[in-house]
Amino acid sequence: MLKKELLLQNPLRFMERENEDILPEGGLGVVLARAGVGKTAILVQLALNTLLKGKNVLHISLNDPVKKVGLWYKEVFRHLTKPYDTRETNQLWESILPHRFIMTFRVEGFTSSKLEERLTDLEEQNIFSPQMIFIDGFQIDDTARTSLSDLKDLAKKHSLYVCLTIKTTGIVSGSRNHAAQKSSDLTRHGL
Repeated sequence: MLKKELLLQNPLRFMERENEDILPEGGLGVVLARAGVGKTAILVQLALNTLLKGKNVLHISLNDPVKKVGLWYKEVFRHLTKPYDTRETNQLWESILPHRFIMTFRVEGFTSSKLEERLTDLEEQNIFSPQMIFIDGFQIDDTARTSLSDLKDLAKKHSLYVCLTIKTTGIVSGSRNHAAQKSSDLTRHGL
């Protein structure tokens, strides 16, 4: 009952497609914003929405330790369920936790091939099999286009969804916003 209410009142439902998912299977979504405006919060809310639908979520943090990411989930969940009965919200929280797996990488050590190795390890040992992957803190550099293409290929290969955050900063080429530049670059390369 509570799960259904949370899904119905979630504003993210307006972004969903007919099949009830925001991204198509094998899709790649990107949240671009400057530091401190809520990229991690929206990623966690998207993940919680996915968890409430009974799907498995792999959350990868490239900046924060597992414990801090876990606190993000707990805080956003508590905020969403504040008006509801504590006992019922605690039961729901406990029921979705087994469907979430948090993993960390160092930013400079993260590649889609390393992610695929870890995914294979988790799946072959029947530890965890995600249906959606959230990557928080992805860095844009000279190899980003290749990395993003590889992530998109990984999503298609494993029939899952990938959503990531990218921090934007400063001004690029005069008055052009860095977020607009990154967005334009991603769109131009079919990402």
